[in-house]
Amino acid sequence: EAEADAVRARGGALGDEGVGQRVAVFASVEVKTHTGKVRLDQENWQNQVTDAGGLAFIARSPQEAAEFFATR
Repeated sequence: EAEADAVRARGGALGDEGVGQRVAVFASVEVKTHTGKVRLDQENWQNQVTDAGGLAFIARSPQEAAEFFATR
């Protein structure tokens, strides 16, 4: 119930302390129609993910989701 519609891990680079190492960054996408409402539990999930250093967002279209990942 509290998880997003789509989750994935995306590679990322560490700072100076992890030069040369790669890590996964947790990403969570909630898919909504243009008029769909975000429930409180979905908003809480999004906050938990971002507070833990992950990426979380609401996508209103496949293009919006693709653009989000292309810029992160």
